[in-house]
Amino acid sequence: MDIRKHKFGDDHPFTADVLREIAAVYEKQEKFTEAEPYYLQAYEIKKKSFGKDHPDIAQIQNRLAAIYTQQKQYKKAEALLLEALKTREETLGPNHSRVGQTLKHMLTLYEEMGDYGKATDCGYRALSNTSNAFGADHFHVSSIHLRLGILEVAKGDFSKAEKSFTKALEIRTNKFTENHAYVADVLQEIGNMHLKLNKIDNAKNVWEKALKIRETACGIDAAPTKQTKNSLKSIGIL
Repeated sequence: MDIRKHKFGDDHPFTADVLREIAAVYEKQEKFTEAEPYYLQAYEIKKKSFGKDHPDIAQIQNRLAAIYTQQKQYKKAEALLLEALKTREETLGPNHSRVGQTLKHMLTLYEEMGDYGKATDCGYRALSNTSNAFGADHFHVSSIHLRLGILEVAKGDFSKAEKSFTKALEIRTNKFTENHAYVADVLQEIGNMHLKLNKIDNAKNVWEKALKIRETACGIDAAPTKQTKNSLKSIGIL
C-alpha cells in the first residue's frame, strides 16, 4: 500500500485497487465496518480518475451495497445498486454478465427487505441475462433457479416454485451427479416447499434423500447435514 502511494500518489487508480483489495479482505471476514472506509476511498479515487459512469465504479458500488445490505442500510444499498445497474447497462450492454451480477445483488437486497415482488423481478431478469451469457445449463443459472424457487415459495406461488426447483435439480444432476451436495441443496428446498403445502410424506422422502447425500458428501457433523436432520426432526423423524 505504502509503496503504491509513494510511487503513484494517493489519488492514483492503482492505489484505489489496493484499497479495494484491503476492503475485500475485511468483507470476507465479515468485518463490514472496517471494509466500508476502504471501499469509499477507492470509490472516490476511481470517480475522480474515470468519472462516475465507469464500470470500475459500478464494481465498488456493488461491494458497498453488499455491505449495506448486511448492515440493513437498505436505502443506501438500493441507491448504489440502481446506479451500478444503469452504469453497467450503458457501458457494457444489457446482456453483459456483470449486469446479471448486479441484478443478483438486487435480488438479495429485496429479499432481505421482504419485498419478494421486486426480488423475483430482479431474479427473472438475472436468469435471462445469465442464461444468455453462460448458457441455460450453467451452474450459475441453476443457482438463480434455486433462489427463484425459494422466493416463489415465500410468495405462495408453489406452481412456479416447483418449476424453478425442477430446473435447478435437472441442471445440477446433469452437471454433477444425483448424489452431489449441490443436488441435496435443491432437495432441501423442495422438502421445505412440501412442508409448506402440508405434504408431510413428500417432505420426509425428499429430506431423507438429501440427508443421505449430505452425510456422504459433507460429513455427518457438517452444517448442511444438521439442517436436514433438524428438518426431519421437525416432522417427528429421527
